[in-house]
Amino acid sequence: MAKLMRLVVSAAVSMFLLVTPIALAIEEDFDNDVDLLETDVIDYDQSESNYDEESYDSSLYSVPGHNNKQTLAPEPYPGFHTQVGECLEKISDDCGVIIFNRIFDSGKYSDVEECCGQLLTLGRKCHNIIVESTLDSPELKGVNKTEIWENNDRLWKECGASAPL
Repeated sequence: MAKLMRLVVSAAVSMFLLVTPIALAIEEDFDNDVDLLETDVIDYDQSESNYDEESYDSSLYSVPGHNNKQTLAPEPYPGFHTQVGECLEKISDDCGVIIFNRIFDSGKYSDVEECCGQLLTLGRKCHNIIVESTLDSPELKGVNKTEIWENNDRLWKECGASAPL
């Protein structure tokens, strides 16, 4: 069970850290009226492909416009995904993973002390926006949100207590 939980957490971290910023960048490109010409699309004969679309029935493998699966949860309010992207830019990927593990896996495999400075500099509002966005991802459906928010509060207090005065 612990291995399964680690696998789910690893997949969610990867999705969150890789897919969200990429999807936000794509969304920004389309909002800026970027014109994609047909010559920019690579056309190949799929009849000889060994690709089995049904085997990759996951948002992690979705191709925009191919199977029309949404990679981001709906925005709770306009500009939410933009805020998430701006907040993610303020913290290193390494600390993002460490903090994620501490919150979403009860901190079993993560010493977060080295990242407390980045977390506190990020600010509570930005940090909570990232956590909210992560909780909204389809990969974390069914997770105990109360426990996650309790872990989040515990981490914030721990980092605040260790901050130099």
